[in-house]
Amino acid sequence: TEKIPYLKSLGITMAELMMPDEFTEAAGGGKINYWGYGPACCFAPKASYCVKGGREQPPDLQFKELVKAFHKNGMEVAVELYFEPDMCTSLQLACLGHWVQEYHVDGIHISGSFDSRAAAADPALAGVKLFAGDFCKEEPGGGRRHLACYREDFQTDMRRLLKGDEDMLRPAVYQMRENGGAVGKVNFMANTNGF
Repeated sequence: TEKIPYLKSLGITMAELMMPDEFTEAAGGGKINYWGYGPACCFAPKASYCVKGGREQPPDLQFKELVKAFHKNGMEVAVELYFEPDMCTSLQLACLGHWVQEYHVDGIHISGSFDSRAAAADPALAGVKLFAGDFCKEEPGGGRRHLACYREDFQTDMRRLLKGDEDMLRPAVYQMRENGGAVGKVNFMANTNGF
């Protein structure tokens, strides 16, 4: 919350929080899962991200206060949620709806295995910004503007252009012009991949 005024001064209008749910840190083989891409308790905020591990105030209340602080400053909050391949669609939709209803997030970046058609059609998520790479494949049709495609191909081509790779002008022009269609587009130059 102390960084919100700084973020606002930069002109940021939405903050995306990576895996704010209680995920398993043990990845096996002596490795630690710092990112949160793996098994998780997708209905609960991560206690270790809280002040004093959530001992002063429960993690769910701390997360609600964080979202309220962003909203008071005119900023939206999106969360990234990762779903394991074996998680059933009804549980995924319940999880997405929970973060919207309980924590009042404005958007969700959906990662991992999920049913993009079910998420797009769920009436409980109709007013929520949903971001995913799978939405890049969305068929044309009206009423899908709450969906947005995370364009990793944009990131790849633009980084190659900035790096000075040969013959990147045509792909760069294509990427900059490719912004129409049935869903919104999120063009980004940096994310967890490559950092």
